[in-house]
Amino acid sequence: MHLFHSEFCILHSAIVLSGIRKLSSFPDRQLYIYVITYYQVVKVYFIYQTDACYIQGFPMNNVKRKKKVAESTILIVEDHDALRDSLRKWLSSVFPDCTFFEAKSGEEAVALASSHLPNIVLMDIGLPKMSGIEAARHIMDTFPKSKIVILTIHDVSDYKADAQKAGAVAYIPKHMMHKELIPTLEKLLTHQVDNAHNPAPSKKKVNGILL
Repeated sequence: MHLFHSEFCILHSAIVLSGIRKLSSFPDRQLYIYVITYYQVVKVYFIYQTDACYIQGFPMNNVKRKKKVAESTILIVEDHDALRDSLRKWLSSVFPDCTFFEAKSGEEAVALASSHLPNIVLMDIGLPKMSGIEAARHIMDTFPKSKIVILTIHDVSDYKADAQKAGAVAYIPKHMMHKELIPTLEKLLTHQVDNAHNPAPSKKKVNGILL
């Protein structure tokens, strides 16, 4: 895909100034492009919600951790290859001590969770065949210590309720990932460090859900 100069300037400004902008509708369901700035290459993707789309970039190494976090295994479950790859690169740059695995379907996620026993699972809802909610239930049955974080375009109460019933500890709309995902993961990983030093049970909330 080729960008005209004016389109490049609009996209570049959207990323640099705020990280997210609502743009006009596009006929395709999802579109991936690369935007090259003067400083770095940023992968950008469009997320469609109702009649609008959102642009969001994940610059590498743009977040500095303030707290010590546990060395953990994180499973990323997302059926869109470009988005899954972007998430892994972004998160591995922020949490270099963590080990990441990827799955593009609910069935693959359940199989990987059974073999790798991930500490955290980042789960999309809209997966082919087995939904993310169903996959979350299977994973919690196999490894109830996993912390499941839902990442989805569906920012509605019914989905949130289903996710909580399935055992999810957090629910993050995809258009809010750039603001909410890193703090949520820091809380979960810091909670693991706290438990290692103090095994007594404690209750904490992440995105309104008790751990």
